[in-house]
Amino acid sequence: MPSLAWLSNDYPQDKVRSFLEAQAPDTVLATHYGSAQVLGTLRERGLLAQVNIGWLHTDFFEGYFPRISKRIDRTFLAHTDLESRWLAAGVPPDKVTTSGMPVRAPAADGATRETALTALGLAPDAPTVLITSGKEGVGDYALVVESLARHHPGPLQIIAVCGANARQQALLTALQKRLPEPVALKVCGLVPHADLLAWMRAADLLITKAGGMTPAEAFAVGTPTILLDVVSGHERENAALFVRLGVADLADTLAQAGELAAAVLASPQRQTAMRRAQLAFHDRAGLGRIARFALDPALPAPGLPVDFGAEHGSAVADIDAALARLQAEVPCDIELLLSYSTAKTPQRVVLENPFGHIAIRVDDTVYSANYVAVPGQDPNLLQHVTLADYLYGVQPPSPSQVHTNTYGMAKGITVVVNGSREYLETAAQRYPELVPVWVEVSPEVLRARLQARGREGAEEIEKRLARAPKNQFLGRRGELIRNDGELHVAGDTLVNLIRHCSDSPPVLQCDQQKMGDSEAVSCA
Repeated sequence: MPSLAWLSNDYPQDKVRSFLEAQAPDTVLATHYGSAQVLGTLRERGLLAQVNIGWLHTDFFEGYFPRISKRIDRTFLAHTDLESRWLAAGVPPDKVTTSGMPVRAPAADGATRETALTALGLAPDAPTVLITSGKEGVGDYALVVESLARHHPGPLQIIAVCGANARQQALLTALQKRLPEPVALKVCGLVPHADLLAWMRAADLLITKAGGMTPAEAFAVGTPTILLDVVSGHERENAALFVRLGVADLADTLAQAGELAAAVLASPQRQTAMRRAQLAFHDRAGLGRIARFALDPALPAPGLPVDFGAEHGSAVADIDAALARLQAEVPCDIELLLSYSTAKTPQRVVLENPFGHIAIRVDDTVYSANYVAVPGQDPNLLQHVTLADYLYGVQPPSPSQVHTNTYGMAKGITVVVNGSREYLETAAQRYPELVPVWVEVSPEVLRARLQARGREGAEEIEKRLARAPKNQFLGRRGELIRNDGELHVAGDTLVNLIRHCSDSPPVLQCDQQKMGDSEAVSCA
């Protein structure tokens, strides 16, 4: 395959992988969320471990995209507002860079406007409006043109770039004959990008949809811009940001576009204010930040083996020591274990008990029903395995057992550990996606709870309050849960956080005591 451009838009993983392995790049920079998502998936599979993976997000909205950024090395965002949202979604700061939208504006030239317009048979001294709406030419251009002709007094030139929309082009060609004499309409189909940029610089006003790139190019050349609400979803979010920054105005309807355009063309002050905001917006762009990443010789650290924790794969290290430490910290003779099926088909879910798999641990032995065993034939209907095999085993204890159904239950799940603050930094280095969660209770509330419990005297309670950590969550990325109210409120908040973290596979570690009387809990 000579080029990734030949692939379908769903970016087949194996074909992308084959192409990249053949090219052996040091760095891959994606400019579409779909390709960035596939690259992140390949990285999670243990592939592309020695390739820097970057993504230039060419829009101005959040969506679910921070999840993609957690799986690759660097995401380049077009505005600081987006970076704040990415960080709030838990993306590590070293994975996010605000680069601005790195568009290249054509060099300013005094003859540019005259050259561009006369080549189209238009007058260089008449007010000129450029209408373009992507390759598909979406929106009712005729309605916009008629609105312009109706609301703008005097001569007006309109360049309508319809892209591949032949129907749009035909409708406008027919409309040309019905327009009043002062209005000249030039209708074009697909045009070279250089021509579009030249017309954009020559125009007094651009009317376009709220995509990521075309408005950014208009801002770079300083062309006042009106946005059309023709694509819902993410483009509405783009438009909201542009309007808030003052770099563009938004027409609520296509019919209103002409009236709004006439108002902007009639107001030099309005045009000047918009150009000033556009200049500030474009000045944030820093292509050098992207170039430095692309040329950085440092390579990402190798990820986990592809078969980590999988059946017959690479086993978890030191699990016996970890379980022994857990038992020492939280002694328990009998324990109830509950897990859920990881099957991918409804039929397997039914076979493997959709209501959850229950097991009982007594000392070091876990007893559970083997749902895939054949009653009367298989001796393992009631299985007996070690806790280590039940949670992390990679070798089947017997031929009748299924991985993540009767053993190896912990593979792919979110892990919550109640440990010590002392090894939080070490854990954070070992698990880069670790999310610390601090559950904080005020001294007054903690004092009242300890007094109500009645296990300690007044002196012991005050000593305990004096030992309580103060604001240890500050300066470390993570989550803070306030525990001054009803206990179930903080508990529900923690459960919701764990569910959110389960969208990607972090390791969660909790530090300190039970939520009921904790001073500060850190979950990572």
